[in-house]
Amino acid sequence: MKTPSFVNTRTVLKFLLLILLFPCQIIRAGEQKLPVLTGTVTYAAGSFFGYGKLHAGDTMKLDLGAIGSVTNMITFKRGKSSGIDYTAYIPLPSPLRIDKIERDAKGKLHLARLISGSQNSDGTDRVLMDIECYGTQGGMWIIQEQGIVQSIARLECQFSK
Repeated sequence: MKTPSFVNTRTVLKFLLLILLFPCQIIRAGEQKLPVLTGTVTYAAGSFFGYGKLHAGDTMKLDLGAIGSVTNMITFKRGKSSGIDYTAYIPLPSPLRIDKIERDAKGKLHLARLISGSQNSDGTDRVLMDIECYGTQGGMWIIQEQGIVQSIARLECQFSK
């Protein structure tokens, strides 16, 4: 059996580094080009910390490319048929941040997880947002935990640039 030469080993190492580093660079660069999400509540259960209960038809807009600017709450506009005149919102225990992003073969957003609060379910307050995107359509689950799941909402979403 032949021992690989220094040149072959060096080439293999370069190749492995490219495979490992290249996808990370694509994700970092791609995070700058995330879409704007407009969501409409289709289902909600629980109180989301007791602040303005969500109802079907309530809408929200979230610029995923400027997610760092969402620091203390997510605000919803009331649907026309709700008959309620106050604004619903979900308070965030900490600034919203991107936990995971998966992209399709064309490099466009496919799945994302946003978190406010603890990374793991450790009994402290946290809000999770799981987003699925199929072109300009998709959906989102918002889950509020305080040790256990306290509130959930399902939104149908439109994505734009």
